[in-house]
Amino acid sequence: MRAPAREAKMRQSIGGALILSFAAVVCSFVGATCFGELRAREIEEAALTIEGAAAPSIRRLANARTELRRVELLVHRALDEGPSFRLVPEVESGRALLRNELAEYQRLPMDAREQRVWPTIQDALARMDTDISGVARLAAR
Repeated sequence: MRAPAREAKMRQSIGGALILSFAAVVCSFVGATCFGELRAREIEEAALTIEGAAAPSIRRLANARTELRRVELLVHRALDEGPSFRLVPEVESGRALLRNELAEYQRLPMDAREQRVWPTIQDALARMDTDISGVARLAAR
């Protein structure tokens, strides 16, 4: 009689272990799903922040960089060509577009790091603008 009692007890413990194993799998799945959803929400919030705040700043700075490069090339041509340079209006147009893009950028919200370095950038832009004015004056003669 002992053998059937032992066998029944063993079946019961195997059944209990099986139920606990399935419960652990279900709990793991639910926990992983909850964690994944939480991370997905955080990623979506970060993406929306980038789209709403950073993307417009990046676009304005990219446009300003393009204009700065165009003005740089025109200034180099003016220095190479000297008095025969006839594109002073294009230089002035590029400067105006650059100023406009940077003004639009400044209207956007800046984080603390941007606010700290912006005065240094403005000083460098003012020096560059003075230098470009000198080159344009010489080319216009």
